[in-house]
Amino acid sequence: MAKRKSKTQDIERRKKLKSEQDAQLSTGVFGDISDNDEEEIGPNWDNEEQDYELKPRRVLKEKEMVESLPIKREDGTIERVMREVEKKDDEDQEEESEDEDEEEEEEESQLDGEKSNEDQEESEDEDAHLTPQERLVKTKEEIAELASKLIENPEENVACLTRLRKMSESRNFMTSQLAVMALIPIFKSLAPSYRIRPLTEMEKREKVSREVTRLRTFEQSLVVNYKAYIDLLSTHAKISYSNSENRKDKMTSEMLKRGNLAAKAAQELCLSSLRHFNYRVELFTIIIKRLNRKPTHPDDLAVFNKSIQVLDSLLQEDADRGDLSVDIIRIMTKSIKDKRFRVDEAVINVFLNASLLDDYDPNNNREAPKHVQKKDRVHLSKKQRKQRKETKAIEEEMKAAETSITVEQREKNQANVLKMILQTYLLVLQANEIPLLSCVLEGLTRFGRMSNLEMLGDYLQVLREIVANIFEEHEVEGGLFTEDELRTILLCISSSFQLVQIGQKIPFQIDLNFFVQSYFRVLTNCLGGQQVGKQLLICLDHIAKTQNKNRNSLNIAAIVKRVYTLLLQSPERSSILLIKYLGKLNRFDLGHLYTTEDKVVTGGSYKAEEAEIERCNIGAATIWENVLLDAHYCPAIKDGSRSLMKMYKSERS
Repeated sequence: MAKRKSKTQDIERRKKLKSEQDAQLSTGVFGDISDNDEEEIGPNWDNEEQDYELKPRRVLKEKEMVESLPIKREDGTIERVMREVEKKDDEDQEEESEDEDEEEEEEESQLDGEKSNEDQEESEDEDAHLTPQERLVKTKEEIAELASKLIENPEENVACLTRLRKMSESRNFMTSQLAVMALIPIFKSLAPSYRIRPLTEMEKREKVSREVTRLRTFEQSLVVNYKAYIDLLSTHAKISYSNSENRKDKMTSEMLKRGNLAAKAAQELCLSSLRHFNYRVELFTIIIKRLNRKPTHPDDLAVFNKSIQVLDSLLQEDADRGDLSVDIIRIMTKSIKDKRFRVDEAVINVFLNASLLDDYDPNNNREAPKHVQKKDRVHLSKKQRKQRKETKAIEEEMKAAETSITVEQREKNQANVLKMILQTYLLVLQANEIPLLSCVLEGLTRFGRMSNLEMLGDYLQVLREIVANIFEEHEVEGGLFTEDELRTILLCISSSFQLVQIGQKIPFQIDLNFFVQSYFRVLTNCLGGQQVGKQLLICLDHIAKTQNKNRNSLNIAAIVKRVYTLLLQSPERSSILLIKYLGKLNRFDLGHLYTTEDKVVTGGSYKAEEAEIERCNIGAATIWENVLLDAHYCPAIKDGSRSLMKMYKSERS
C-alpha cells in the first residue's frame, strides 16, 4: 500500500516539474543569459564542486536503459530521454511481487471487515420490503452459501467465517439464532483437536512462503472468530428464566431464548474435539455457571440436567489424560465456593464421575496381585509364547505412541484433582450444609482412602463436631430428633467408620468410641421406624466389624438390647432386616440377655434411659421383648425372634 502511494506521488511530482520546465522554455527565461552575466546570475556551476559530488557513489551491478519523460525544446521539438537504472534480480522481483500480494491480501481483508457491517446494514435495508417468510428464506440461503464455501475451501474463504460470526451478533433474533446454530458444525469441522498458539515477534518478522502465510492467516482468523463466538455465548448464557425474576430490568422472550440457545451451543461444543481447542476454560465456565440450585422452569431444568450430563461425560472420558478433569474440577470448586455452597446435590455428585482417580493409590492401600499358581496357568507352546510376547510389545508401543501426556504429568493431575475434591468436601462439612451432607459423605467413602493421615484426622474431627452440635441443640430444645438430624448423625457415623476401614494402612489405633456412643444414643429416637432402614443397618454393621469380641461385648449387648426395643415399633420390612442381621452377631457373648439366672449375681437394674453405655448397667438387662415378638402378626418376625432365642440359649448352656 505504501509503495503504491509513493509511486503515485513520484509521478505527480515529475509531471509538475515537466510543466514548470515547459513554461520556462516557452517564455525564454534562459535565452538572454550570456557569459558576461555570470557574476550577476550566480556562481560558476561548471568550476565549483556541487553537493551531489560529495555523496557516496552506488555501484550498480548491471545497468539497463529505461525511458524517462520526454523534454520539449524551444523550437517545439520533443526529445526522447533514456536513463540508466539498476537491473533487478529475480529474487528482488519475487520479493516485490510477494510484498504486493501481501498488501493486496491485507487490503482485501480490511475491506471485507469494513464491508461486512456495511453489507449487513445494506442487506437489512434491502430486505425491508420482503415478507418475514421471504426474509427467512433469504437468510437461510445466505448462511448455507457461506457455510458451503467454508467447508469446501476454508483457507481461501476465511472471510465467510467472519461474515457468519457477524451475523450471529445481529440484533435480528432470527438471523442471530440461525448463525449461532450454523457455526457449531463449522467450528467442529474446521478447528483441530489441539491448541493454536499465537505467533511470536520473531515468527512474525521472518519471511515465509505464500502457503505458510495463508495457513497462518487462516489459523489466526479462526482463533479470533472462535474467541468472539465464545464471548457471545458467555454473554447470552448468563440470562435464564430463573435469574430473570430477580432482575429489575425486564427480560424479553427473545433474550431468554438466546440464553438457553447459547447454553445448548456450549454443551454441543464441549462434547466435540473443541474441548481440546483454545479457550476451553471459557467454554467450560459457560456450562458450570448454569449450575446452581435446581431450577423450576422446564426450559432451565432441561439445560441444567444436560449440563450435568455433559460434565459427567467429560470426566468419565478423561481417564487417560487428566488435563480436562483438572480444568473442570478447578472451575467447579471455585464456583461452589463463590456461591457459598448453596448448590444442588447433583453438582457435588459430579465429582463421583472423576474416572481419573480410579487407579490412583497414593497411600499404597491396594493389595498386591496374587501370584498365579503353576497348576492354574494356561499351557502355551513355545510358538504361542513368542507370538504373545511380540503382540504385547506392539501393544505397548502403540499405547506409548497414542499417549500424548506423560505418566508424571498424569499423576500430577490426579494429585491436583484429589486435593481440590477433598478440600471442597471438608469446606462443605465445616459450613454444615445439611442438604449437601449425604452426597459429601458418599464422596468420602469413595475418595477417603486416598487422603493422607492429616486430612483423615480433619475429617473425623469435623464429623465429631457435627454430631456434637446436634446433641447440644437437642439438649437445649428437648424432644425427639428430627428426621434430618437423625439422618445426619447416621451418615456421620457410617462415614467415620468407612474412612478408617477402607483400606487405610494406619500405623496407630483410632478411637471411634464417640461414634459408637452416638449410635447407642439415637437408637431410642428412631420411633415409628422413620429412619430404620438401610442406613441404620449399615452403621450397625460397621460397629460390629470394629468391636473386639472379648473387650467390647458389652457395647454390642447394649446396642442389641435397644434394637429389640426398636423392633416393637418398626415397620415390618425394617424389622425383618434387623432380625436377620442380629443372627450374625453370634461371635459376641450375648447369651446373658436371653436368661435371668445370672441377674441375681450381677445386681442392680437396667437403666434404659441412660445415654451412655457404661451407665445403663447392661449386665442386668433382659430381652423381654421376645415375649411380645412371639405374638407378632408377621410370621417372619415371629419365627426370627424364636430362632434367635433358641440359638443364644443353646450357646449359653
